[in-house]
Amino acid sequence: MEVSDKNGSGNAGRTRRQLAGVAIGALLAGVASREAQAQVAATDTAALNLALNMSYLCGQYYCFAMFGRSLGTDEINGFGFGGAQPGRTTGGGQVNWGDRTVQLAMDEVGFDTFSNIRGLRNILRGDLVAQPDLDVSPAPFTIFMRNAGAIGAGDTFNPYASTDNFLLGALLINDVMVTMYRGMIPTVVNPLVLASISGLLTTKAAHAAAIRQMIYRRSPANQALIFQADRISDQRDRLDGGSDLDQGLSPEVVAGQVVTNITACDANGEAFSRTPQQVLNIVYGTSSAVSRGGFFPAGVAGSITTSAAN
Repeated sequence: MEVSDKNGSGNAGRTRRQLAGVAIGALLAGVASREAQAQVAATDTAALNLALNMSYLCGQYYCFAMFGRSLGTDEINGFGFGGAQPGRTTGGGQVNWGDRTVQLAMDEVGFDTFSNIRGLRNILRGDLVAQPDLDVSPAPFTIFMRNAGAIGAGDTFNPYASTDNFLLGALLINDVMVTMYRGMIPTVVNPLVLASISGLLTTKAAHAAAIRQMIYRRSPANQALIFQADRISDQRDRLDGGSDLDQGLSPEVVAGQVVTNITACDANGEAFSRTPQQVLNIVYGTSSAVSRGGFFPAGVAGSITTSAAN
């Protein structure tokens, strides 16, 4: 459970070591905050609960990779739609990293994600949804990667089998969360909720950039990585409709200069934006209007449950 940071120094190092030594349940305990005191509009509640569903997905992925287990019941139970009891989590296994730098970075992303869940639950309180059924096993990843052409039609993809595989799975999920939060900003009514969503967007964008950079760093030793990352991006674009809302990792030429593509952004240098329905298209693994599939076998919990017909 404990992840030590031997290179940590000063206050930042002590904070990281203290954080690593705390049980995840304590990280997700209800803590009073100014956001939690806000009166949240119904539309804000719907958006926040979708964000909570996605954070459950991301949190479970990292929890299995880091500790080989699911989040605890008290970390994913709820009060709103669907009742208090969380759904079943079909999981993977602990990653044997083999790369200390990547492990430390992904541990940080994992702990941040657990804190994101805590923050969203604090805002929603009595309106928060329990985690629905979640599948973070190799099965939905395999289907996505086959459909993307990132692996062969008869191949399997286990995101917990190696550091490189885990990074590709993290890329799949984290990039979507960035576009989700960007899409929520114009719709938020309560200014305190807007501040929280903006903060979450900033954090997830940093996570996404870190993941993309790690893939770049490891790609000389595994030249398939950039190809697979590009195929993941292309598949997300196929699922979410006709607009180009995604970018892979292949280098680009800008003003005659070859540059990396660590940051997925539009012509204005802004993060891409997706509607809640487009987000569901990707995590359900379909371009059709459906209410379940992919990582959410019984659908997401809340009032936004159906993907778009693309």
